[in-house]
Amino acid sequence: MRDQDLPFDPLAEFAGAWNTRLAERYLPVEGLEEARHECVNGRLVLSPHESAANVHAAFILGMLLYSPARESGHVVYGGPLNLLFSPDSWIEPDVSVLRESAAGVVGVPAEKFVMPVECVSSAGRYCDWIDRS
Repeated sequence: MRDQDLPFDPLAEFAGAWNTRLAERYLPVEGLEEARHECVNGRLVLSPHESAANVHAAFILGMLLYSPARESGHVVYGGPLNLLFSPDSWIEPDVSVLRESAAGVVGVPAEKFVMPVECVSSAGRYCDWIDRS
């Protein structure tokens, strides 16, 4: 139970119980630096945005995948897109190839993904391999 004298902090209040409904209402948290918001079994994972090298790699890969994906009837997204495994588990791949457009959608169910791509850096290797496996 929350101490009534402390200000409401959604990160503490919903620890271990995050889901898409709470995320849509409370994220991003006002006053905190921008971050990548992912969730594994209700555990919210905030991480800083990728390094310039990872962003560049994702951009180039997205460009290389664009034409072949389009020719196959798929859509490529480079940048944050929520890959939903369940209401309490999602990740943000660096590049996403989808079966169809995700325009207007906040979270995309896993079955609509052809290929999520994560650019792994040496700094984030442990988290990328463990949390996203």
